[in-house]
Amino acid sequence: MCADDRCKSYGKSWSCPPAVGSIERARERAETYHRGIIVQTAGVLADSFDMDGTAALMKRHRKNFDTLVRQIRSFYPDCLPMGAGTCRLCRSCTYPDRPCRHPDKMICSMEAYGLLVSDVAVRSGLKYNYGENTMCFTSCVLID
Repeated sequence: MCADDRCKSYGKSWSCPPAVGSIERARERAETYHRGIIVQTAGVLADSFDMDGTAALMKRHRKNFDTLVRQIRSFYPDCLPMGAGTCRLCRSCTYPDRPCRHPDKMICSMEAYGLLVSDVAVRSGLKYNYGENTMCFTSCVLID
């Protein structure tokens, strides 16, 4: 999915492929964790083309997820957070010209780790599709 550049971030961010390394390396890192927390934010949109509603929902999801990650890191500093979409800590990413400004705070997407978000949700007993005119953003934090 990342190589197809559906989100327009492939090759443009330290938090996305190819900068994050191979899918095999990402899988190896993720497999070192034994527990995780999945976070979803779902909302109703005015219609299926409600881009403002989608953007607001994404903003709310990221804000809440970032807060959760900060709290989890105080107990599990080596946790592995995986967000919805590319990292947005900086207004513009330094990739590939300079090192990441915040490698300790950067959050890669679940897809960058080879996870199919809809599959993760369903396997975890969660919905991925909440019905017509809805949107759902999913993130997770792996802990050990």
